Amino acid sequence: WEFLWARKDENPQVFVFFAVSGAGINTSEEISIETITDWCIPKQFNPGLTVGKRDKRIKLSFSQTTPGGKLPRGSLRKINDIISNDGEIMTDGCGLISLEALNFIWKTFSSYKYKHDKLLNPSVPSNKINSDAEDEIVEEEECPCSQFQGRIGGLKGMWVLDPSLDGFQVLFRDSQVKYHLPMESMENLSCTITMNNSAFYDELYDTVDIKEFDDSPIRNKKAFLNKRAIQILEHRRVPDEYLMERVEKGIHDPISTYSGDYISDLIRDLNKKDARKTNPVLWKMCAIEVDKDEPYFAKKRVNALKKELETIEKKARYPVPHCYYFRMLPD
Repeated sequence: WEFLWARKDENPQVFVFFAVSGAGINTSEEISIETITDWCIPKQFNPGLTVGKRDKRIKLSFSQTTPGGKLPRGSLRKINDIISNDGEIMTDGCGLISLEALNFIWKTFSSYKYKHDKLLNPSVPSNKINSDAEDEIVEEEECPCSQFQGRIGGLKGMWVLDPSLDGFQVLFRDSQVKYHLPMESMENLSCTITMNNSAFYDELYDTVDIKEFDDSPIRNKKAFLNKRAIQILEHRRVPDEYLMERVEKGIHDPISTYSGDYISDLIRDLNKKDARKTNPVLWKMCAIEVDKDEPYFAKKRVNALKKELETIEKKARYPVPHCYYFRMLPD
């Protein structure tokens, strides 16, 4: 095993090692760590990338994503960012996608996610975004969502549905480019596959990696405020009393969830936060129904509640009832 990458954050600290030789690896299959890092971010296509930037960008290779299918040749095209008169990038990290392309990615994502969940939990009903019926999940053709967050090769950000786009089109902007890869799907750019660089190509470079889709209406998930939304509401003279009600509600809900008697509510909240990985001890204690007054369990819940309240305050993430999600794009 050789060291490949380390997460900068101290809590939790993460180290990634790669098996380059040894038991189970034939001599012909042995590989150097330099080859691995160059596969992640080829130096030939990123000559100006500093060591510090390279180490920062390579962490994208280790984010948890779900495959959304390989893009067809020439379907990925660059468009310009929209920049304000003050030089601010108004479309930072935001690309566009046609309905045909979005439906293709959704179908592939849903099928893979379903099979993955059933493989890990064969006795548990699938927790798919749209349905609990197996056939409906796998065969669903139309995406109920309007955008997704993810990666395509060295691109990162959001791709939002543009109904005016015909056929199979995925559009990206300069603000989404983190590093360059040789890609068949790329249209009319230097990183398009040619005879000179075909040896570097891997079809995984053209694979859409989904971090998450936006929520479909049938999930009925709450909408939340944020700092900028609160500033807009204040400017539009929304009463302070209403905003204070939202703050009180935002604080009351997690306190009730983490200190209440209904462990099922806490498990549901922890599942949304992927606590099996981020807080496995608390999740397991909830799953085996440890008595809520057990000292260590109570301490874990208090610490988790403090962290949740800190996040809410930092992001001003307070719930808003009876509203619609909306997304504003300069396009």
